[in-house]
Amino acid sequence: MVEVAVGIPWRGGCPERERGMEFTRRQLSEVFPGAPVSLVDAGGERFSRAASRNKAMKLFPDADVVILHDACNLVDPDGLHAAVTEAADGRLWFPFTEYRSLTQIESSQVISGFYPHSRGAPWALSPEGGVWVMRPQSWWKCGGMDERCIGWGWEDSIFLRVAHAVVGHARTPHTAWHLWHPHVPRDYEDHQMRAQGEALYERYGQAVATPGALEDMIAENLRHQGAIC
Repeated sequence: MVEVAVGIPWRGGCPERERGMEFTRRQLSEVFPGAPVSLVDAGGERFSRAASRNKAMKLFPDADVVILHDACNLVDPDGLHAAVTEAADGRLWFPFTEYRSLTQIESSQVISGFYPHSRGAPWALSPEGGVWVMRPQSWWKCGGMDERCIGWGWEDSIFLRVAHAVVGHARTPHTAWHLWHPHVPRDYEDHQMRAQGEALYERYGQAVATPGALEDMIAENLRHQGAIC
């Protein structure tokens, strides 16, 4: 049997998000009975989803597969189980291909026990984040997430770029939904931080295209993580 662990990067403060998080945590405990489902915050004045995801991977080094699951997402359980099974190949797996956005009313209905099926407005096809399914060894082979990306923003795109080059990635043909919550100001709305993330993304892009350079970028990322531990 595959040993699964779940990490939810999380910092509270919004009642609607907290309601969604509690629902998500219950759902994951039902889908994977007996598996640890942990809220993870790497600390610091500003929340870092990148650092919190890395911390989750460090919490479960002996798990066969770790699911990094954002707090306000709902994924078809068949997609989660399929991704966990497929992750044995060492790739990064997304347990969905389509991502849909639920309204406030639809989200309340889902939290009350009504499964969304195909409801919800299309948000994105093949989105870059939300739920990640991966073996810890593969995660660290990619260097983990770059913690120089603060808050939300660019960490998903950078890691996906690295993972695609180092271990590959794939998706299951399922759907995920985003639970509604009020707009929460996030650090990617800080233009300076957004520019910093964009510059890192471009550097990784250049490294992927240059023989030997990606290994140097991964090593740089890991050194930075060690410096701030």
